[in-house]
Amino acid sequence: MPVYDRSYRHWDGELSRRALRFLPIASTGIKQALSYRGAKILRLLYRLLLLVSLVPTLAFLFFNFLLYYRPAWAPRELLEVLDQLEPYRVLQYPLLMLFNSNFILALTVLVGSGLIGRDRAAGAMPLYLSRPVTRLDYALGKFCVLAWFLGSLTIAPSLLLWICGLAWSPHADAFTRMWPELPRIFVHGGVIILTYSSTMLAVSALFRRPMFAGLVWFATFVFLPGFLTVASFHFGWDRLPAIAPNTSFQVIAYDVWGIDHVASRVGGAAASTVQQFVRIVKGNLDTPVEWCWISVASWTLAGVLILWRVLRRQDVVTDAAR
Repeated sequence: MPVYDRSYRHWDGELSRRALRFLPIASTGIKQALSYRGAKILRLLYRLLLLVSLVPTLAFLFFNFLLYYRPAWAPRELLEVLDQLEPYRVLQYPLLMLFNSNFILALTVLVGSGLIGRDRAAGAMPLYLSRPVTRLDYALGKFCVLAWFLGSLTIAPSLLLWICGLAWSPHADAFTRMWPELPRIFVHGGVIILTYSSTMLAVSALFRRPMFAGLVWFATFVFLPGFLTVASFHFGWDRLPAIAPNTSFQVIAYDVWGIDHVASRVGGAAASTVQQFVRIVKGNLDTPVEWCWISVASWTLAGVLILWRVLRRQDVVTDAAR
């Protein structure tokens, strides 16, 4: 239990490395999340979740390996299908993030629900916010904890696929053909990270008990898309589903990756397979992408404002260093 003692943090030395003060908070949070000190069965399930979350990435890497190296033990029929799908390889990125979506939701709840709530419940906020750490340092450190885990299921696996595709490709102009995929990876993954992290931190700041914070956030992000989709069908409002972040992510991915352009040039024996992948990425949504960008920006801004308001109400030892 942290102790709030005004004599505990008296220090008049020179402040240095201001931009890096959030790193100890971030590194400690990541280590604590990875260790997950709980009941043995819960610890086992948590580590199993982390392990299983690697399966989609490993599967896509395996198919890329088969496509470019063509080992003798690989089935000929599978290699022929991969050859037909190679011109449409850009579909693998939105598909990978879509397959990882359930793992992203679970990790956001498990890692983020208690990031701030536990500090408030333990009375540790005055110690955290004593100098030289500012409210911005604290918020940025907590954000980096969530961003590290979410990035490991969004940006990191997509970058790994891109690097391996570039290294394994036999084409001399591989970099020229593949470099436009790089900013799209960061845009698509960054939208998910910013929205999930800001809203989860805001909910965690509002509730001292991680269980309540996790339930509120999970229920909002899981049940809202279905409810809004049904409502839009009954009322004929195609913009209504954009309110749900998960729906907006899917529409944004369809637009960012130019799936319409991919679908327009599909032909040959792979046409039916590619069209199935296109339908998976798009879903049954006709929501304008502009409204989806407005939605995710609004959710992110609302999360930041709520978090900042809660932090501003916390007592600090001194404001002399701010």
